[in-house]
Amino acid sequence: MMKMKLSLEEKQPSRKRFRFWIFVLIGTSLFFGIVYITWLFLQQPAIGEIRVVKKVPTEDRDSAKEQKQYQGKYLTFSYPGIYVEKAHEIPIDGPVKESIFLSAADFEGKKIAIVVEERAGGDLEASPSFQMRADKPKEYDQEPVSVDGFSGFLFKKNTQVFERTFFLQSEDFVISISTTSPISAESLEQGLFAVIGSLRFRK
Repeated sequence: MMKMKLSLEEKQPSRKRFRFWIFVLIGTSLFFGIVYITWLFLQQPAIGEIRVVKKVPTEDRDSAKEQKQYQGKYLTFSYPGIYVEKAHEIPIDGPVKESIFLSAADFEGKKIAIVVEERAGGDLEASPSFQMRADKPKEYDQEPVSVDGFSGFLFKKNTQVFERTFFLQSEDFVISISTTSPISAESLEQGLFAVIGSLRFRK
């Protein structure tokens, strides 16, 4: 009986050592397994979307700041390089003799429109465009303005679409110059006056 008890006590440390080495073996296998799986994962090709952002060339930015010269049938003027010509019409019949429409290639969507009308004595009130604005005092503010030697009337619209339009007379012609923006009235007047300052009539 004593011998049986001793043999059982002798087997207890053996079992503990056996369990310890089993634990070490399993832990080591797991560790190297994780390392191997990670290594395999890192060898896979990258999957995803690569976006390339194109920088606007310096030349394009500089050209947008430069002034372009417009040569029309009845008048010439200069305007910022960011604008591009969208329409130019010289009707054969009717009081409208020339119309020019320019659009800015930017997010603001600014526009410049110039219309030359033939009206006896340069009568502003004979122009439907002038009369339409004059008849809407709640929508348009009207004031007499002199810009670089040109005297006329400035109409301001401070709701969408924001607008600044200047009407002037020259002999038997009425000329309207408009700057508009769907976003803001900021710098519209400045842009308008810059165009007026460069305006020249062609005889």
